[in-house]
Amino acid sequence: KIKQEYSKMFLKDILKCIGVKVQEARRNKNYTQEFVAEKVDRSIDTIRGIENGRIVGSMETLINICNVLEVTLDYVFYDLLEEYNC
Repeated sequence: KIKQEYSKMFLKDILKCIGVKVQEARRNKNYTQEFVAEKVDRSIDTIRGIENGRIVGSMETLINICNVLEVTLDYVFYDLLEEYNC
């Protein structure tokens, strides 16, 4: 039970970190969530959910978002790698 709770907390941290980086990259480009959603053929709710750390998009969606925002997956995951020594 404790292990399962730890896993849920870890997943929340990961999602939040990814969301922060996606939002940061989007804002640096002065793009709206609507613009990104249209470019990656996903709903605004999906983009909002990713940025808020509530949902996990597919790896394909994350790659497409990174392409639109002109950032690498490394940019999105770097803080996680540092935090968890991966």
